[in-house]
Amino acid sequence: MRNISKTLTFAICFWISSGFSNAASYEEHSLKAAFLYNFADFITWPNASNNKPLSAINYCVLQDGLVQDSLSSLIDSDEDANIERNFSLLSSLDQIATCHLLYIETDNLTTNPDLLDITSGLPILTVSDQEEFLENGGMVKLAREQNRMRVHLNVDKLTEYAFRVSSQLMRLATVYSLDGSFEAAK
Repeated sequence: MRNISKTLTFAICFWISSGFSNAASYEEHSLKAAFLYNFADFITWPNASNNKPLSAINYCVLQDGLVQDSLSSLIDSDEDANIERNFSLLSSLDQIATCHLLYIETDNLTTNPDLLDITSGLPILTVSDQEEFLENGGMVKLAREQNRMRVHLNVDKLTEYAFRVSSQLMRLATVYSLDGSFEAAK
């Protein structure tokens, strides 16, 4: 039953991001939170054994905001026994090593320009909506393009850290490579 629910949730995100619906009628922060929440179902972390998902995912943020509130609400309402989802508002950058997924607001990078360097070498999926995020070494960028929410993946960085991305997410995403090339989702 849970797999049907995950598939349905992802299908709705795909439907909205593909423009089959007017995504403007949905709150952008809610869409971003839904994508963040579902990444745990479509990405395998490097320290997961036998390519199985982790039994617990720690979602981390550096400040309160609308995306963070929506994500926290999704996690609090989750009853999935397969993956324990935890939400943390970090009080210090020293806590970053406890994260599996770190959502970084644009102003977090302005305040802490070396934030991606702090995550270097750690198996942390970095996600942001910052314009130059992938070019600066981030892994996943969420971007509104016209009335669509799009996922952009830095495949070089994901591969470097041994993250495995499902084919469903790869089909949905625009793929970025360090050589500057992009491959848009179909």
